[in-house]
Amino acid sequence: MSDALHPSRSRHGPQTSADTKRLWPCGEARTYLDAREPHPRADGSSLPALGREEQGSSTTRSAYPRANRFPPALQPALIGPAPINSQSDLPLELGSVSGTPKGHARMPSQKPQNRLSGANTTLDNLPFTRSAQGPQNALQAHQRDGVLWLTKQGNERALLADEVGLGKTATLIVSIQLLLDSEELPFAGRHPLSRVLWVTDVSLIDQTLDEFGLFAPGMVVMTATAKEIASSRWQQEMRRLGPADVLIVGYESATARQAWLGTHDFSMLVLDEIGKLRGGGKTWEAIRGFQTVATRRVVGVTATPLENEPRELHRILAAIGTPGLWNTREFEDLVEWEQFVDPRTGAVSRRPLGWLNDSAAAEVRAFLSGCMLRRTAEEVGLPLPQNATAEPVEWVPLNEEQRAAYDAARRLAQPAATFHARQKAGLTAPESSAVLDRLVEILQEKNRPAIVFSEYLDLLDRIEQRLTGAGITWATVSGEAKDAARASALERFRTGEAQVLIGNVVLERGLNLQHCNLLISVGSSWNPAREAQREGRIRRLGSAHKTYEHVTLMPATSLHGAQSAVLQRKRAIAVNVGLS
Repeated sequence: MSDALHPSRSRHGPQTSADTKRLWPCGEARTYLDAREPHPRADGSSLPALGREEQGSSTTRSAYPRANRFPPALQPALIGPAPINSQSDLPLELGSVSGTPKGHARMPSQKPQNRLSGANTTLDNLPFTRSAQGPQNALQAHQRDGVLWLTKQGNERALLADEVGLGKTATLIVSIQLLLDSEELPFAGRHPLSRVLWVTDVSLIDQTLDEFGLFAPGMVVMTATAKEIASSRWQQEMRRLGPADVLIVGYESATARQAWLGTHDFSMLVLDEIGKLRGGGKTWEAIRGFQTVATRRVVGVTATPLENEPRELHRILAAIGTPGLWNTREFEDLVEWEQFVDPRTGAVSRRPLGWLNDSAAAEVRAFLSGCMLRRTAEEVGLPLPQNATAEPVEWVPLNEEQRAAYDAARRLAQPAATFHARQKAGLTAPESSAVLDRLVEILQEKNRPAIVFSEYLDLLDRIEQRLTGAGITWATVSGEAKDAARASALERFRTGEAQVLIGNVVLERGLNLQHCNLLISVGSSWNPAREAQREGRIRRLGSAHKTYEHVTLMPATSLHGAQSAVLQRKRAIAVNVGLS
């Protein structure tokens, strides 16, 4: 069977040519093994072959029941059931096999069994495995509290909105494990595909798999692309292997293959990076279609549920199916509007400015308190790096060439063309750029690893040229890069081969780059949440730094001054409903 059609994918380990493959949680590496034969381990012992087991009228391949997911020789030592105080500073250590935290099981799930032999599993008696990896796969106190909140009765439709860097993915994975072991996420429908459908940004799928390996190494997890889902061979292989615990897909794949995925029921729906649904549209409609009467839980995950204007928050809550939510007209009554005339077409419409008044903001804030979990590092007492930037925004005067290009843009016939030409001229001209001159100066002065963001894709080339000329090593990640190229660039930066990591919007979400503590934005977006997401790449759990710096280089023009004012107004909209 072609690897492109295999339901589980891994970038680690060799693959066999057998048509029956399975990703075994062997501990030594994530390696495809032929499930029909014993396989040698590094210590000379063998992994047992998978046998056949009759279940009802169907024949399935099985390994070990849920109560004992690992082969006996690899069975991790259990700790507990020890009492856990949710206020304790002691971490819960979640496990690995043989000290290696990556073991994604792709085995057919069987009839759910409670690993505590019928006991009512809770966070206090859920067996955790000890790992040599230490703190990187240990839950912090606020994450344990998050697990308790997410699994609490009454929070079946929830928004997990902790600020960037607090480990939301790990919190959610352990919550799923707890629900699985409590038998609260059964297989749904006549032909189940998985208990949980996890939808995320496609660039985060591999990282999400890694976190499952750290925090739930015995869970049956698989991924699928739109191409795989559309393949009849893939569908047949899924029926042969049997359902998994979790299926991870990208939003694009979920949208493109909604017709087929929608024929299956899921007990739980996870909408990671749910901000992708804030604009509504086709993807929003597709995701809503996955919720059926069999869907017991829906969790949305984002650090920035409100990015530009109030309606985004309403769309996100509606995607989750939050009980008691205002309908669209009722919610819009809480919003202040202004009349807007499109300069290109002359069409008149209205656009939201913010909340209607303090009372409206208070009503929204009160509603969120019942369906959203939102904590900051300061509130939970986590020692995340603190912002030590002396001058967060540096206003850089234009040079003569840039000023000429900026003034020439005013004379363009189309307002939209004028706007974009002026915005770009402020950053760079064909032969020179005061902003990029200043960028090189900062990198040479700091002389340490740094991340450089740019709003414009074509500006990345100019940055690369400048750094090369200055003798500064760099690696670039952009949306146009293939997965392998992205992974290679990130590895070069993490290992120190490249001093600077250059990127655009693709670097803003999900990546863990906490070994670095210097961030430079060449220009700014019009979205304050994106600014926070950028900082979240380096201000994260596990950072060895006490402080970080984020410098934004802005051209000293009236247009960019207005942009800064818009950002401040948008930040205020979020702050007024407790989303600071």
